[in-house]
Amino acid sequence: MVTARRGLELVRSQLEHRKVDDRGYWLADRRSRGSSGPCVDLVQCYDEVIISYRESRDVLQSPRAAFPVPSNLDGFVHVVLLDGQLLGHWKAARSGKRVSIETRVRPRLRPDERSALEGAIERFQRFLHGESS
Repeated sequence: MVTARRGLELVRSQLEHRKVDDRGYWLADRRSRGSSGPCVDLVQCYDEVIISYRESRDVLQSPRAAFPVPSNLDGFVHVVLLDGQLLGHWKAARSGKRVSIETRVRPRLRPDERSALEGAIERFQRFLHGESS
């Protein structure tokens, strides 16, 4: 805990502080990460952000998608995050020796969001199949 507090002190001036339901959150502006476009992450349902932190799960909420995890939605138990907020769900489907990634995202995606999702899927498939980038 001491190390975390020290780390926060080192970057405090670069973060925004928000209170939600009496809980304090420190947020970094996406632009400070050097990213010019949306960031999509495929996160497994057992990731600590998804399953462990019930009291702070509200930071994952978005107007685009509800948060029914960790329930099983026809095998779609993992989550797709867009800029750190829930966009939808994903699952892996085997076909012979290959594994494909299927997603279930409800809203219509902008072209840059669709591209970010496709990029995340491609990176994960390369990882699964032991391919270098």
